[in-house]
Amino acid sequence: MLQAHWSGAMEDLADLNLKEALAAAAFFLPRGIRRKLKMIGRA
Repeated sequence: MLQAHWSGAMEDLADLNLKEALAAAAFFLPRGIRRKLKMIGRA
């Protein structure tokens, strides 16, 4: 789905870049939600 709406270069959507972007965005979320995201990421 992300690729369908992405206007930038496809190589910018590398796995590492997405993880870094999600980690940066998660910084602003409440702790409970961050914990849940970490658990999902480990699964």
